Amino acid sequence: MNKIKTPGLVIRESAVRDSDSLLSILTPGGLISAIAFGARKTTGSKQSGTRLFCYSDFTIFEKQGNYTVDSAVSIDTFFGVSGSVLSLAAASYFAEVLGDAALHGDGDTELLRLALVSLFALSKGKKDISSVKAAFELRLCALCGYEPILETEGNRFSFIDGCIFQGDEEEESAEVTPGVLMAMRHIVSSDLKRLMAFEITGESRKRLIYICQRYLEIQFDKKYKTLAIYNSLNNE
Repeated sequence: MNKIKTPGLVIRESAVRDSDSLLSILTPGGLISAIAFGARKTTGSKQSGTRLFCYSDFTIFEKQGNYTVDSAVSIDTFFGVSGSVLSLAAASYFAEVLGDAALHGDGDTELLRLALVSLFALSKGKKDISSVKAAFELRLCALCGYEPILETEGNRFSFIDGCIFQGDEEEESAEVTPGVLMAMRHIVSSDLKRLMAFEITGESRKRLIYICQRYLEIQFDKKYKTLAIYNSLNNE
């Protein structure tokens, strides 16, 4: 039996029997699916560190490919995420996308860092939720091998090719303004600590939000149920 000690973020939580949970935990070493016995007991020692969106220090035992959570000490619960229905919907969307992006055993520390930075921004509520979502989507694409080419000059962005080009309107592209392009460049290249440190307003903000969402949809080739829920709640 192998013992693993690692920090990790719970991105999926499913009830198993009366008091146990099956967790998907995003760690620097990859995505781990582990059973947490007694995690749903209100008096249990694991309850506070194994809830959805909890970032905890985990001790996990592995035997013949099966993983069991021995302990989970909470580092951050991102309590503020539940402050609004829209914020909670955005966090749920982030978690669903992260589950696709994080392959079992192919860990990426930057992916975990992006998740933590994005949940922290939602939790604090200092930046509007749609802008946080846009930054998460575009940076996630970059981390997953779909980094857009933004150094050329042009007036449109291709969702298929992931590049700026100069030309007329074509299918699966959108017009970009200098403000949108500046924000996209910041999101893709900034240190993750400063990911949310961009300002964009008005129509440029709306265009950035649309571009980042559509680019992820095209590159991942998937319709996310949690995204549909988020968009149904968003009154912008």
